[in-house]
Amino acid sequence: MRAGDRLCDEVREGGSLITVKARGRRSGIGRLARREERSAYLFLLPWLGGLLAFWIVPILWSIALSGSDWDIISSPHWVGLANFKEMLFDDRHFWLAIRETLKYMLLSVPLYMVVGLLLSLLLNLKMGPWERFRYVTFPMLTPTLLFVLLTSLIDAFQVFDTAFIVSGAQGAVGDSLRFYLLNVWYEGFQNGRLGYASAESWVLVLAAAFVILLIFKTSGRWVYYEYDPERER
Repeated sequence: MRAGDRLCDEVREGGSLITVKARGRRSGIGRLARREERSAYLFLLPWLGGLLAFWIVPILWSIALSGSDWDIISSPHWVGLANFKEMLFDDRHFWLAIRETLKYMLLSVPLYMVVGLLLSLLLNLKMGPWERFRYVTFPMLTPTLLFVLLTSLIDAFQVFDTAFIVSGAQGAVGDSLRFYLLNVWYEGFQNGRLGYASAESWVLVLAAAFVILLIFKTSGRWVYYEYDPERER
């Protein structure tokens, strides 16, 4: 065999050896990755169990109850959309609760935002004239105002404890404090209509989600960010 052929054979053999070693390393890394993945799932099991038991199952159960008639004692009876039909066309307390909640929202949310804005301005002993406030100070505050608006709306949708402490389940004289969540609680735990209360709860969830998404969609018109990736493109 010539020297050149022997050198080529050695190179081929060396290349095969390198390939085998590389495959061995990759398979070893693969086994290690799979072992780490299994360990990660084991550590996640308590959290996944809590997510399933306290979030996913209650949400699915609530959706099923919203189309049922259930008083806790007897078995749930499927009624389909009858709860929503009664809610929209026959239940005056439903619309009364919406009206009172909207009144509270229209009064409380602007008040929180205006008072917070005035306090922040009072802390700024360097504030200039009106033009400076309008074109500099206020635009820089708009991200914070967006956050305050969203959190205030969510709080207004969920107002319950104050009205319950003041008026009890009846919603005060003339149902003047019969807010939406108080009405849901009354239907579920006073009237024993858990299915109907679940349907009212899902109406609230959908209404709140719609309002929040609408605010996010329109926030680009009035919220100013010092760095906006979209404008940089």
